[in-house]
Amino acid sequence: RVFSNPNPERIVAKFNALGIDLPFDFEHGSEVAAPKGQEAPASGWIKQLENRGGSIWARVEWTERGRAAITSKEYRYVSPAVSYTKEGDLYVVTGISSAAITTHPAITTLKALSSKDTPGAHASANQEDITMLKRLAKMLGLKDDADEKDIETAAKKVIEDSEKLSKEHEKLAKEHASLKDKHEDVIKAKAAAEAQVATLSTQKPDPKAFVARAELDLALARVSTLETERATEKKDKLAKDIEAELAAATKAGKITPAQVEDARAMCSREGGLEDFRKLMSKAAVIAPDRIPALDGKPKGGESLDAITLSAADRKVMQETGVTEEEYKKGAVKLANLRAQRRSEENAE
Repeated sequence: RVFSNPNPERIVAKFNALGIDLPFDFEHGSEVAAPKGQEAPASGWIKQLENRGGSIWARVEWTERGRAAITSKEYRYVSPAVSYTKEGDLYVVTGISSAAITTHPAITTLKALSSKDTPGAHASANQEDITMLKRLAKMLGLKDDADEKDIETAAKKVIEDSEKLSKEHEKLAKEHASLKDKHEDVIKAKAAAEAQVATLSTQKPDPKAFVARAELDLALARVSTLETERATEKKDKLAKDIEAELAAATKAGKITPAQVEDARAMCSREGGLEDFRKLMSKAAVIAPDRIPALDGKPKGGESLDAITLSAADRKVMQETGVTEEEYKKGAVKLANLRAQRRSEENAE
């Protein structure tokens, strides 16, 4: 057989793409013994390939056993295991899968490409494998010279596309089933409606079950008027209740006149009146008669600055957020109101 190596750079690039060291064994054990489950120890490891003037050179890291076998001249020759394609009478080398130290090379030079043929031994992929690779390449739409890596990449792409199509098919199948169910529901609804129409068409309407349009409009107008009146009554009643609660809280001294507007706004909110009542039930008296100057109307010319507030007063101001001036004015108004009421009660 005549082997040809027209593209050594391709062999080097293929080795570099693998990213692993290739084995150097004894008598092609990696190619012959290993597939049978037998031991195939390495004599060394190919760490690097180089193209030197069209020839492939390898840098090998020998094992102790391999180095001893070479040093003792038990093995003297080198033989690579190659993959190839047959083109006419030539065997064109396309890659290196391993190499071996051997005692019987097929070619008796250091550049021998394969070991001596023996039954069951092979130095490269056999012709059936090559034929299969070409068939796969054709099926995948690749060129005839596509290598194993190209075929593997294309095959992975086909598998990924197949998985995507499978998922899309499952999705479409679910959507189809859902649409089928909805279509059946529509058919059933249509049949029920047609049956109802058929039943109604055979019945004569009862005049007692219907009213004139004018009477219906009048009744609706009356209902609307009643609803408006009830809403107004409810609003008026709420306003009266709020004023009554504010008056009671002011009279009890639980809020000052300055706080009335804020309290009214609180009560006007939805549920606010009930919240105000709960608050007042727990509130302490914040405008007691303990300020002497406020027991009745202030003396003529007396200013608010003359009013002295206690620590309790200031605590109330802090808790309620009322300023000192507002607190004093409210307290004056409250004291005057109390004095007026006492005067009216005495007159009665």
